[in-house]
Amino acid sequence: GALALAAPVLAYVFRGRADKQLKEKAKEEAPKAVIAAAEKMAEAFDERIDEVGEKLLHFVSAANAEVTKSVAELVRTAREATQRGDEAKVELTSATGMSLARLADVEGRMTRTRQTLWANGSGETTH
Repeated sequence: GALALAAPVLAYVFRGRADKQLKEKAKEEAPKAVIAAAEKMAEAFDERIDEVGEKLLHFVSAANAEVTKSVAELVRTAREATQRGDEAKVELTSATGMSLARLADVEGRMTRTRQTLWANGSGETTH
């Protein structure tokens, strides 16, 4: 009978001890868990940084090759127009003017799209 009466009190005392032990263990283990998680995150970040670096190197290399090719083509076209005479130069100048106008239009659209992206995050115009 006395044991049955003491059971709730003993349960409360033991629960308090168990909670205290659990809290102490958590205080010991939490820093280790945080450090382990941070190390894993750092590894993942390093991998992503390396991937972006590789992509950037590839992009710069490809862009450099494309610029070199474009400049060579421009020089070749100008030389050919000069060799063909004044009429060819006028034709080239006219075509270049139209290309520059189209380029200006594309740049304007890109600027508006960029502004829209920054404004609402979707790239869609808001109406």
